[in-house]
Amino acid sequence: MSLPFAVEAIAIGEGWAGIDSSSTDQSLSFFQCCKTHDRGVIQIDVASTGYFTETENALNGSCFVVLYQGYYSGMWADPSTGTTRGQDAVSAAQNVDYPSGCTIYLDVRQTDSVSATTVIDWINNGAAQVVDAGYEGGFM
Repeated sequence: MSLPFAVEAIAIGEGWAGIDSSSTDQSLSFFQCCKTHDRGVIQIDVASTGYFTETENALNGSCFVVLYQGYYSGMWADPSTGTTRGQDAVSAAQNVDYPSGCTIYLDVRQTDSVSATTVIDWINNGAAQVVDAGYEGGFM
């Protein structure tokens, strides 16, 4: 199924804000309400079970969608997990027809349980998958 992404450079005006929609299957009316109340930039975690429906509903609600990989404190210990998570993020982005060249963000909170070297290796492994697939990598 192809989703109606419109790629454009935008400047978010004063008073605009976004929401992190990490739950499952938010309704179209929820996203329409977000847009009406100047919360039309929607961050969707590609690891959430309802990411496809949320993306579809957010776009149909005239919101802007930004995809990201959520943080999970247990995942940082093994840098090879970065490769797997990067591949998963790319697959999810392709599944919703997220346009090439757009940024897939990585939430880097809760990394204090491992060394900086481990986190950097993890991030590099994940970013390589994202960039190789034609997306940009970003942090949040």
